[in-house]
Amino acid sequence: MKVRARIVAKFRSKRKAGEEVRIRVSEDLPEYVMKSRSKLYGFFKECIDNDKNAFFRNDHLVVDGVKYVYDDVNKQPVVVTGNDI
Repeated sequence: MKVRARIVAKFRSKRKAGEEVRIRVSEDLPEYVMKSRSKLYGFFKECIDNDKNAFFRNDHLVVDGVKYVYDDVNKQPVVVTGNDI
């Protein structure tokens, strides 16, 4: 078994056993993506609280199949039309 697979297996077994696992994994994303996601985070949280399917993809947010980007002029998320998700 490779090293990575052993580490993941050990992590999963500890988590399932209810042990505290102190590990943090984050993506290494470009700065523009991080800024865009941070501006969309409030809207993302609101969508999740309303039981909508929401996730980030690159620098935009997808909510129930609809793509949103943050508009810096109007200071709010706006729907992107005509682009594939």
